[in-house]
Amino acid sequence: MNPSIPNQPPPNQTPSITNRSSDADDIPPAPRHSIHYVTPKSLSVVTGHTESVSCIALCGEFIITASHGKEIMVWQLPDLRLFTKFGHGCGSVKALVTVGTLILTAHQDSKIRVWRVSRNLENIFKLVDTLPTTKDYLGNFMKNIMFFVISLLDGFM
Repeated sequence: MNPSIPNQPPPNQTPSITNRSSDADDIPPAPRHSIHYVTPKSLSVVTGHTESVSCIALCGEFIITASHGKEIMVWQLPDLRLFTKFGHGCGSVKALVTVGTLILTAHQDSKIRVWRVSRNLENIFKLVDTLPTTKDYLGNFMKNIMFFVISLLDGFM
């Protein structure tokens, strides 16, 4: 027995855990519960996309679905009737997020498109911006050229 380690069991004796309660025999075994699996049933099915649906979002009184077939469809709540379509030909939609009156869609062509929901316009879902813009590309290109030129000049000095 090592005196530096307190409460060490004597040699040739294995430590064990004992229940100090005298009521241990009075505890009934835990009941066995069977698990019942319930098959989910759809409340409604929306049809109309030419390709599989890739994402879905809630935007006010609308449910918006997007697909790999480049289309974004808007469904009116509560009866889920087709309200309108927009965003044709922008590349397969990979993600869809709504924030207030804005809808942001991420596409396979590496673009993020920003749409505005407006009841005042005939086209209720209007494209307002595409990110990154050509200005973003040119700005990064110019930064890279300036870095290269400054690096060259530092090498000559």
